Amino acid sequence: MGNILIDEVTPGSIARARDELIRESLAPATVVRYLAALSHLYTVASNEWEWLDHHPVRRVRRPKQPQGRVRFLTKDELSALLSACQRSNQPHLYPIVVLAVSTGMRKGEILGLRWQDIDFARYRITLDQTKNGERRLGAIGRTGQGRDQ
Repeated sequence: MGNILIDEVTPGSIARARDELIRESLAPATVVRYLAALSHLYTVASNEWEWLDHHPVRRVRRPKQPQGRVRFLTKDELSALLSACQRSNQPHLYPIVVLAVSTGMRKGEILGLRWQDIDFARYRITLDQTKNGERRLGAIGRTGQGRDQ
């Protein structure tokens, strides 16, 4: 589409480009990201810069993306992971991985923990600043095993 002027782009030309990307074996998620970037360009060009009166990307369907998968470590995989962490030269790796596996916390959440986030009496961690900006509670059991609430 590089040879088409921005105000000459139509939903049809975008759909043809989308279909070509899919024929070239790009993953649907990649095509969706390309469309999102193009959509942002048209949003800024029409709303902020007032270059255009139309937004052709809004009328183009996004490719269907496959459902993400949920996978849990087997007992053997978990044992091997924890053993490798204990052998690591990084002294904090093992407790970080145990906390992640026990609570489902993300790396940034664990590394951003403060002492006031941990309630030892209730075996609970309160996260006020999660990736999605939501408050979340994580329970940790007395044995070090935990679950996310």
